[in-house]
Amino acid sequence: MRGPILSSNLFLAGTSGRILHGIVLLAVYSLGLGAPFLLVGVFFFSFNRHMERIKPHLRSIKVASGIFLVSLGILIFTGGLAPLSGDLAHMV
Repeated sequence: MRGPILSSNLFLAGTSGRILHGIVLLAVYSLGLGAPFLLVGVFFFSFNRHMERIKPHLRSIKVASGIFLVSLGILIFTGGLAPLSGDLAHMV
């Protein structure tokens, strides 16, 4: 999903006519792209400790994730995702 967002930011930065506006757009995009990697680096050892507690449940997590992804794929294929997302949006 980075491609369309990056190209939109580049287009806006290039056509805005203001250099500072383009710099801010691209800096925020870069920060958002790099933040997860920085967070992983900072919390790596803490994450490893928590993963040891989660390891016995990984098989169940994988199965549940697989069922969720297959269900989501079926909803997309049958056209049922749009009405469902509309219903969820009205609930909020």
